Amino acid sequence: MLICRLTAYLIIPFVCASSLCDTGILSAQTVNDKEMKTDTSSRAKLITGALKFRSVGPAFMSGRIGDVAIDPVQPNTWYVAVASGGLWKTTNAGTTFEPIFDNKPSYSMGCISIDPSTHTTVWLGTGENNGG
Repeated sequence: MLICRLTAYLIIPFVCASSLCDTGILSAQTVNDKEMKTDTSSRAKLITGALKFRSVGPAFMSGRIGDVAIDPVQPNTWYVAVASGGLWKTTNAGTTFEPIFDNKPSYSMGCISIDPSTHTTVWLGTGENNGG
């Protein structure tokens, strides 16, 4: 019984920790340091070269979401009130957004609600909805 406990509490964790620290034990092929550095840098260049910054709707820099309202009749239609950038609408559950309040005199949005009797009527509260 004592040997089983020693094995479970001391030997198994030691073997697991040592195998994680030394990747050479788990490696199926040997690679010299020069090949490994070249492979890592080329992989990093491939990954960073494929990524580009782009606008994805209301989730841009400093985009504070004030409120979200989801249409009860059409659940893929969402309205997103952004404290730092107007009112946005999506009809495909957030894949793409379009601004729908850009030509109005107010910029900051704090609260949004869909009329329960007419789902095509949207009530919008301007200004930031915070107590600070």
